[in-house]
Amino acid sequence: MSERKPVSKKRRRARGTGSLRTPASSPQRKGPASAAGPGKRQVRVPDERRPVRRKRRRMSVKLYATIMAVLVLGVAVTLCFTVFFNIQTITVTGQTRYDAGQIIETAGIGEGDNLLLADLKAAQEQLLTGLPYLETANIRRALPTGLLIEVTEAQPEFTFAIDGRYAVVNHAGKVLELTDSPMESVPLVQGLSFLEAEEGQHYVMEKKDKENVLSDLTNALREHNLLDKTSQIDFSDPVDIRVEYGGNVTMLLGSGSEIEAKIAVGKAAMEKKEQEAQGKKMTLILTATQATVRIEELSE
Repeated sequence: MSERKPVSKKRRRARGTGSLRTPASSPQRKGPASAAGPGKRQVRVPDERRPVRRKRRRMSVKLYATIMAVLVLGVAVTLCFTVFFNIQTITVTGQTRYDAGQIIETAGIGEGDNLLLADLKAAQEQLLTGLPYLETANIRRALPTGLLIEVTEAQPEFTFAIDGRYAVVNHAGKVLELTDSPMESVPLVQGLSFLEAEEGQHYVMEKKDKENVLSDLTNALREHNLLDKTSQIDFSDPVDIRVEYGGNVTMLLGSGSEIEAKIAVGKAAMEKKEQEAQGKKMTLILTATQATVRIEELSE
């Protein structure tokens, strides 16, 4: 029997289970991965510069996209205000004493103007002041190239004397026109102190409380369908306001309180005494609850 030679520690390690690496099995750190031999384990060292490069690349793309978006938006806005949305048609609706040409010219907006840049509010104000007999003026855009102007006619409410002329006023107090003589079928207001009257502007009265009473009275007469036959409203006596109606009726309202109720009572009394007062003069002394009626023959 042959004797078994003892194996050295170095050789046992080489023939072992691989718990201890040999120099040949150590990781290859030099050269690219493809240079490693077959069956050899490859170890990659992370490149710390790659995330920075990717981040910079994403930021560059975002910056480029932002710049392009701003440029495109700028071009679009420029085109909208220079080439597109220019007014091609202007339509005027509503029955007034002014023709469409006058209204368009006064508004100050014409064909070829940019629809988006047009100041509609300023144009409306120009219409209401420049054309006093306009009660309302509404201007709106009809995209992409149209403009609509809707107007209504103002109605005279009363007239008053000032500086040798007569101012015709609507229910809102705007002076519609100045005439040389009183306007027929429009009540003439007397006994009040008017300071200014300019066409297209609100009149100016000395006492604001009297203006409120006048407005309440004309509104009450209009609501009860009496304004069109009222010829005169007299404030000469502040505690005995007089209204001349229909050529033969005088309503005495006393002070300016409870105007609407007094007018309602007066209308009911006139309707009740209509047949009896035919061809005669009728005087109504009114309160908010009753009317004292006095009927007499018309003086020649």
